[in-house]
Amino acid sequence: AVSIIIQRLDKSMKVKFLTPETIVNPNLLWETIANHFQSNKASNQAHTFMNFLCIVFVNLPQNITDMRQGLLNMKDCGCSDSTEDSFLAETIVSKFPDNLETACEILAEK
Repeated sequence: AVSIIIQRLDKSMKVKFLTPETIVNPNLLWETIANHFQSNKASNQAHTFMNFLCIVFVNLPQNITDMRQGLLNMKDCGCSDSTEDSFLAETIVSKFPDNLETACEILAEK
């Protein structure tokens, strides 16, 4: 499993992530890579939040999936800790088209 991950890393990433411990432990290697890219740095939080704001409505099931993934990404980088729930709720509801106004009202009540 480690060899598959290593094949996908470019040279600069190999230098950062490959250590004697990570070479023999694929879970540790993957965790190290994930932690690097899901860091709590303000720049990563801003990038993650902007991605969330740029979600475009396609259809209801896809939009719900995209919103859930966006919220999970924000949680992973610590962004959702500093964002008010009411603001996130308003942002989510604003993504729905006007013809789903009833669904938005139901969501707003919850």
